[in-house]
Amino acid sequence: MNNLPFLLIFLPFLFAWYLNFNATRLDRLHHRVETSWANLDSILQRRAALASQIAHLPDIDFASNLILTSAATQARSADISDRSEAESGLSEALRLLRDEGEFPHQYPEILQKWMKSPKDLELRSLCIAKQFLPPSLEEDIG
Repeated sequence: MNNLPFLLIFLPFLFAWYLNFNATRLDRLHHRVETSWANLDSILQRRAALASQIAHLPDIDFASNLILTSAATQARSADISDRSEAESGLSEALRLLRDEGEFPHQYPEILQKWMKSPKDLELRSLCIAKQFLPPSLEEDIG
């Protein structure tokens, strides 16, 4: 019976600590998600700017210009729900230009710079991050 006042005081403090711990954890998770989205958005914007610059080079044919401009515009204006589709479309347009067009022969220095830059490593890490981000979020939330 002597422990009853102690328990009545201790249990609310324990419950408050538990709520504070979970709120802090949720806040850290929210910050990680927001930072990840900001990084993904900045990479997408840089790729869209690159595609836009390539599309307006003097020797690029009209079809490539149209495809790249359309993909860059769609990527820049995509909201969160359409982001993955816009990224894929932009990647396909750039890959098509690299593989099928005359671009590698006309501008080898741009292609070399584009493929050897640290941004290429960012794109590779982005693909890896996109594969592992949802499972890690499910683990943190659960």
